[in-house]
Amino acid sequence: MNVYKPLMIHNVMESIRILTTHEQLPPVLVDGVEANTKQIAMFLERSLMLVTALSPVIGHDEASKVANYANANDTTLREAALALGR
Repeated sequence: MNVYKPLMIHNVMESIRILTTHEQLPPVLVDGVEANTKQIAMFLERSLMLVTALSPVIGHDEASKVANYANANDTTLREAALALGR
């Protein structure tokens, strides 16, 4: 892995140089792009990583149970916490 680090760094730096110096890329890539706010909201609500915000309030073990329940039952964290009475 250490042998490839210089090559990876070189490629990252080269990609950054290309993206920042090319005048045509930003308008082509960015113009007309709109965020799908419904999809973003759905992903955010269903993200199990948000359970870390519950840990200080309900404790790590309970937050873990909520996350596992939500994952097993394909629900949101809110629905899982309410179902478990947390």
